[in-house]
Amino acid sequence: MLILNLSFNWVFIAYVAAWTIPAFLGFRDGRKFGLLPRRPEFDWDLAKELLAFSFPPLMLTGILDYVLGWTDSLMLGYYFGPDKVGLYNGGAAPIARALPVVLNSLGFVFMPMATVLFTGRDLKGLKRLYQSTTKWGGFILTFPAFLLLFAFPGGDNKPVLRTKIH
Repeated sequence: MLILNLSFNWVFIAYVAAWTIPAFLGFRDGRKFGLLPRRPEFDWDLAKELLAFSFPPLMLTGILDYVLGWTDSLMLGYYFGPDKVGLYNGGAAPIARALPVVLNSLGFVFMPMATVLFTGRDLKGLKRLYQSTTKWGGFILTFPAFLLLFAFPGGDNKPVLRTKIH
């Protein structure tokens, strides 16, 4: 937008188009390939039941996620002031939030595969899948990064966990 010397309104238009055009194309292709029904049916009773069942837990989860996401910054601000909050949010917090990325990504792969194995009653395969997922995701990929960040929190190549030998 800066290269073309366009106004800020074009940023908004581009954002809306980037969401609208793929949604429209996906809907069109879904109908073309028979994935979506030609005439959709809507059951109000089922909709009410699903909303009553899922809304409270989803709302509570969203609120708790929001509160837990800001608790560390609010507590630092209360006890130490805005300069420490700025350092924390600029350095430590993004690194700490990046650690579970591998685990979350493997969770998206694990769930469909586990569902297939469970519905096929392959409990041994499910156990192997769980063991390999936790081994690769939790131990081999995430744990070394955690140890590195835990041992060298200042970034000055001096380990904090030193022992004195007398």
